Amino acid sequence: METKLKQNYQSTIVKEFLYFYRVINWGNKVSGVRPIGYTFLGYFMTGVFKPLPIFLNTIAIFGALIFWYSINDYFDWRIQKERNFLATKIEKGLSEKRVLLYCFLPLLFLFPLIFLIDYNNGYSPILFFTILLFTSFYSSPPLRFKQKKIVGAMIPPLGASILFLQAYCLLRNPSLSIILLATLILIFQSYLETLHIMEDLLYKEEVKKIKDPQKISLLLRNLPLLSFGVSLGFCFVNRWFLITSFFSLIRFAVTRKVSLENIHRIRTNLLSPVWSLYEFGIYGFLGILHLF
Repeated sequence: METKLKQNYQSTIVKEFLYFYRVINWGNKVSGVRPIGYTFLGYFMTGVFKPLPIFLNTIAIFGALIFWYSINDYFDWRIQKERNFLATKIEKGLSEKRVLLYCFLPLLFLFPLIFLIDYNNGYSPILFFTILLFTSFYSSPPLRFKQKKIVGAMIPPLGASILFLQAYCLLRNPSLSIILLATLILIFQSYLETLHIMEDLLYKEEVKKIKDPQKISLLLRNLPLLSFGVSLGFCFVNRWFLITSFFSLIRFAVTRKVSLENIHRIRTNLLSPVWSLYEFGIYGFLGILHLF
């Protein structure tokens, strides 16, 4: 009996850790570690395998992500009175000082990156600390970019592109094709951010970057068309960008099925054709084989 109670307690502690740091979905809050996929895509595109730098960089990125999303939840509760898992812990008696301590603890994962990784160029650390700065001010006062309609919508897509480039530059200098792929990631993440903006309409405490659902739907349909046109142009540099052209058409075809009624289900289903993430799996495979 005691063993079972101990196991249940340990299971609860693990779940609370994962909820607090947005590692897994909670309520209407989706996982905050999903952007680390761009980091792995960056590694794959290099076609280079260096275990120690990759391990340390991944730990640092993971620490940065769980810091960003936990501090975001704190200020969303503090400023907007938003309900999230962190807020429930405060309501149950956890002090704000202790909460802030827990929010900042993941930054300890960044220190080994500074001292142990031998960068082959200066781009990777610059990109890392650039995104760390931008995303910190995205949620935190006094700037709190997320409450600014235009800048708040631009930072998450820009952050995704920087995550990709930071990982790539850890192992290799970027080529023109890699810069162009980062541009396509920027457009794709803008598309995903539009899905986020649509879901925010469902919750009164969220900032409404676009208030008209019809305008959001129009933007959602136009972004795949933009991606299609841009990727076709990029094909003159690298024919493999036709991959994005193909998947952009798929996204364009399925966005008409996106509505306020199913938006949360779509945002939590990474296998949905609305996402069409298979595109980046193909790019990663080509990178590993040195075909890109």
